[in-house]
Amino acid sequence: MARQDYMTIGVPKSTQDVFREFIDVKGVTVKDALSDMMDIYMMATDIDLYTELKSKKINVEEAKNMILDRNDTVSKNVSLFMKLGVSTTASGEKIDGMKTIELYKQHCDSNGYTWYSTNSLKTGMNEKKATLYNRMAESGHLKIYFAINCKKAGINNNIAYEADVKKIVSYSTPTKAPCMDDEYPEKWKGIKNNIWIKIANLKKSNESADDFVVVSTGNNLRDVIRKGQYIFGYIKKSTKVNQESNNTDK
Repeated sequence: MARQDYMTIGVPKSTQDVFREFIDVKGVTVKDALSDMMDIYMMATDIDLYTELKSKKINVEEAKNMILDRNDTVSKNVSLFMKLGVSTTASGEKIDGMKTIELYKQHCDSNGYTWYSTNSLKTGMNEKKATLYNRMAESGHLKIYFAINCKKAGINNNIAYEADVKKIVSYSTPTKAPCMDDEYPEKWKGIKNNIWIKIANLKKSNESADDFVVVSTGNNLRDVIRKGQYIFGYIKKSTKVNQESNNTDK
């Protein structure tokens, strides 16, 4: 007879071996890791259903706070990034990465916010991922980092600017801005892109690409952005940087 409150999960032995070694290195228990994994899976699949079911088991306010805490945990580790290369304006003019970010900063400073757009993901952002990142943005913790390669400015494939993400709108095909024309730089007026990101507080960044890794692969961000003109994706601080930060806080 199965023991109450226990669950048997069948996975390939190779996955078990990697998982056990992984949690040993990270210093967490199997119980905690699997509990987090199940919560994250349900949140990513249907966060509304998850919240509803969870609230039936515990106090409703406790459930809401738990969701907010989870979002805060994710947002502290994950950000968006974009490498800016040569972009094309609505009139067909070619503009380098430095000029592009300067135009967006000017508009952001005068308007209080601006909408940045890209076609770097040809079919847009995954719907579930867009929902998750929008929840993070709504909580006020999601950032986007802009990297450029500009010898004149002394920036060699590195992060140059950062901004707070306020909202993400993603389409499967290039689409006009989900806002009024005066809410983004005039040079791109009428342009169609499949990812539109509302940003605020666009400013120069003191962060280094060397301190980040790509979420999906764990590859160093500096190495990745050297390889492409346009790169859009998801990054987090490297384990080494987080460990150094934790040691400093102690």
